[in-house]
Amino acid sequence: MKHLILPIVLLLAVTSCKKKETSPEPVQTTTGGSTTGGNGSVQSGIGNNAGNLHGYMMANLVKVPTTTMVLSSQMAMFSTSPQPFGYYYTPENPMMNPAVNAGVVRCNSDTVPYMQNGPFGGFYYSYGMAKTLNSPVWNLTGVSPFTTFETTVPRGYPVSVSNSFLPDSVSKTSNLTIQFNANFSNTDSICVFITDNGSKYASKHVAGNATSVTFTPAQFTGFATGNGDIQVIAYNYSNQTVNGKNYIYVLQETIMGQVVIH
Repeated sequence: MKHLILPIVLLLAVTSCKKKETSPEPVQTTTGGSTTGGNGSVQSGIGNNAGNLHGYMMANLVKVPTTTMVLSSQMAMFSTSPQPFGYYYTPENPMMNPAVNAGVVRCNSDTVPYMQNGPFGGFYYSYGMAKTLNSPVWNLTGVSPFTTFETTVPRGYPVSVSNSFLPDSVSKTSNLTIQFNANFSNTDSICVFITDNGSKYASKHVAGNATSVTFTPAQFTGFATGNGDIQVIAYNYSNQTVNGKNYIYVLQETIMGQVVIH
């Protein structure tokens, strides 16, 4: 399973494919209050509908290292059968199975194309230069049994202060501790991915208020030496019920970097 990293054209961590080497850790979250928007109440956090979802909509801002460039990507999946929430997407364990074509999906007025992808169905995906840093507006022109609705995600993107906390190197024989230094705000969870630019990756999930994360040498077993990549993904959740169907909105900020593995 590939979670990663193309330096300019980013195929988002949850949608790209590489052979799965390890089992991801559980998502850890905090929850907040509630606000309103779109066709119903939009609740902060995953909420009680996490195991009963009909749709997943995610918007991502990507900070490219050593530049001021900000990329964006959008993904959505829908199912007529209620699904448990899972941040990870793999061909073996899709977030929505079976995933279906729910109609025309737009994010900030731009159509998000539908892509057929294997026996479980398909998903909507787009990427490019970020046009706005404001909270996304999702619009579904639904086909039965999905109804048409539009929602402005009220929470806003997670915010990071800098990328100065990223490590330059990874030792396969020593613990690696990454200090976040209160870098993130408006964040429910943080996920860190490290890859060796081959078939191996290591990942850690921590709560959004975590001050650090530690990888052990066992997590780097089989890693090739040489150049690798790191992504730190801060994200938050909101959930909404529209005409009896439950949806979750995920907002991400991704910080990318490169490491030397030795």
